[in-house]
Amino acid sequence: MKLEEQKVQELLEYLTNNPIYPPPIMNPEIIFRSLNGSPKARVKPTTSRSLLRFFVRESARQSQMIVTEFIISKTEFHLRKRATMEEMLVYQRLSEQVNERIKRR
Repeated sequence: MKLEEQKVQELLEYLTNNPIYPPPIMNPEIIFRSLNGSPKARVKPTTSRSLLRFFVRESARQSQMIVTEFIISKTEFHLRKRATMEEMLVYQRLSEQVNERIKRR
């Protein structure tokens, strides 16, 4: 098994014990501030996929795993593939709420 694949599996195992369905943060204002706290101001719309990637990245950071964007992307892909329609709808609604805050900015 390649190192990248091993890291993806480790992150998926971590997320099995620390699930991100439903999203760990449901408050769109907090998410907006977290996204906007980066050096680049958030101006492009947020999607359910980008929110899922955001939470995967945050989970990796909390677990103190050293991962690349490639590993985060692969992990997000696996999670999205396994997710139910209801689980992804929660992310979709949340992304719409975050986008409302982006538009008001």
